[in-house]
Amino acid sequence: MTALEGPMPSPSTGDDSARLNSLHPVAPKLGGDAPGVRAGLALILAVTALVYTQCLRNSFVFDDHEMIVLNRYLGDWSFIWKSAIHDSWWFLNPRRLPQGSYYRPLQDLWLWINFKLFELHPAGWHAAMIALHLIVVLLAFRVTVRVTGDGIVALIASALFALMPIHAEAIVWPTAIPIPLSAAFELAAFDFFLRGRFFEYPDARDQRWRSVSMGLFGCALLTHESAIVFPLLIAAYDLTFPNRPDFEDSEVGATRPFTIRARGSVAIALPYAVEAAVYLGVRFAVLGFFNRPSSRNHMTMPEIILTIPHAIASYATILVMPWLAGPAHRMDLVTSGADIGFILPALGLAALGGAATVLLRRHPGRRLYLFCTAWMLITLAPVLNLGGLVPETIIQDRYLYLPSFGFCVMAADLASSAARGRARGPSVLWIGTAAVAVLYGNILFSVQQYWRDEIALFTRCIEQSPEGGIWHNRLGLAYSARGDFSAARRELETAANYEPDDGTNYYNLALVDEVLGDRSAAKTAISQWLKLLDNAPPNAYTAVALVADAAGDSAAADAALKQAAAMPDGAEPAALARAQLLLRHGKKPEAERALRAIIERDAGNDEALVTLGGILASDKRYDEALADYRQAEAIAPEEPSLHYKIALAFYNLGRIADARDECEIALRGAPYDRNIHALMAAIEQAGATR
Repeated sequence: MTALEGPMPSPSTGDDSARLNSLHPVAPKLGGDAPGVRAGLALILAVTALVYTQCLRNSFVFDDHEMIVLNRYLGDWSFIWKSAIHDSWWFLNPRRLPQGSYYRPLQDLWLWINFKLFELHPAGWHAAMIALHLIVVLLAFRVTVRVTGDGIVALIASALFALMPIHAEAIVWPTAIPIPLSAAFELAAFDFFLRGRFFEYPDARDQRWRSVSMGLFGCALLTHESAIVFPLLIAAYDLTFPNRPDFEDSEVGATRPFTIRARGSVAIALPYAVEAAVYLGVRFAVLGFFNRPSSRNHMTMPEIILTIPHAIASYATILVMPWLAGPAHRMDLVTSGADIGFILPALGLAALGGAATVLLRRHPGRRLYLFCTAWMLITLAPVLNLGGLVPETIIQDRYLYLPSFGFCVMAADLASSAARGRARGPSVLWIGTAAVAVLYGNILFSVQQYWRDEIALFTRCIEQSPEGGIWHNRLGLAYSARGDFSAARRELETAANYEPDDGTNYYNLALVDEVLGDRSAAKTAISQWLKLLDNAPPNAYTAVALVADAAGDSAAADAALKQAAAMPDGAEPAALARAQLLLRHGKKPEAERALRAIIERDAGNDEALVTLGGILASDKRYDEALADYRQAEAIAPEEPSLHYKIALAFYNLGRIADARDECEIALRGAPYDRNIHALMAAIEQAGATR
């Protein structure tokens, strides 16, 4: 009797592990619903949540400031629909779009929901990330059960995935959210695909599961662009395990010609591919392009191709050496096929693949391992588009979040297979799993502190990648925010030495030199910044004028102002700079008249409003100053220094409660500003004496 002549199987109910057991070549031990397995899964989730509580004390860091703390639109309802029709960084400057290369509306929706729930309290944001990770762990368990039919393997794989130290970056950094969120959607989509996959004869439920799967895939696409490869996962699974209605099991199905199996796999993945094509169309309509290189990345296509083996080898190394987990990894550019950076990784990967093929070619789980390898390579492929990444961030732990699932399943099944048939196999298996979990958990607990604050984060980045100019720049800015300007200057100068073509290093250095009183050095740095600018705007020349004047070079200042005024749209910036110079030289009435003339021509000039407010406040005309500050706040509500000025005006007017509210807003944006803290202390003292 052939497979088609047998009785039609009835649709499964509840867990499909029993059905999977007859289809998968690896014999299972326990189903996913066994009481011991359920208890083990609950223990894994509890331990994972406990280990990750370390991050609840962490602050906002790096992109968190731009995307969350200083995002003036985040609390508005309009933020949701604007994120659906613009790139994910649109809020930086809505008048000049696109601001970035990413289209991630569901990422922005997550940020909006978290802001509504937790406002700017980091602990709430971190708790939400931990909860999401636990959901991903649960989904990883379910998918492993469906793929292997073995609850024990699923339990081990879930423990590895839950506590893997390289996942820290994706979980303890709030703006890394698109990685775990898209992973959740993709694993859920794959789970529902498998539900439908194991109904040998299509019925209504089969189509329902497929529809749900495609809906979840759409959510993944709208969360992170790397989900575009999901149809390849579907095809890879079907090609590896071709247990279709006319085949009794995967091994029988595999005897069919490859071309026939491949056509069937393509047909199954085709609806997902069509959905991906629709997403690309929407992405192009929003951004105006499918993809574009990073402005900081100057790699040529041959260099990208030659560097890819090095990148893959680096990720493989990080996977098997958990103590390497951290926020930065050094990555050297490969420029020649004769470069050792190309030869060694290429040979190493080839040797690894050859050894695995020889050793596992007769292993009963070889099809599973082939699929796990395909999972890792397919999900890693999007981040091997090295030209789209900032050079210093080519290798990042968070990019391994979803690929590591394949590694965990393979490692779990290999360990389980090795333990089978041995007298003390189960004991050794559980002791080994517990030992690895303890090792992972300890490293994970320690790694989370790297994201405690920006000083800790960028110090660690420099330890792992000492020649990364971007990390020295960011550490310099972090020191500057703390008021440690000497340390800031040291780091910014180092950044400029490593990246002499990056003008931002010189601009930030000029600001710090001014604070330190080294006006000659500030003038040199700002001049170097101007030289490196392509098509410098008028504001660049006015910045040079202000620094040159402070250094006592009035001729250079006047020349820069004339250059700014002669440029299109340069008249107003030049006029504002002249007013600021008048104020600096003690000509307050003339400065006030000049500023009022500017505001009369352009009521939206927030810098002129703030400068005028400062003049009025210095004359103790606090009500008038407050009016100008409030008008400027409507234009630039995210600026902490402006809220500080408003708070100071309220304090001088005796409106202590209002002053406290504004000071709290200022502290959210600049938590280490000493002036703001001093004002808050004065406000609290004034409130206590009333």
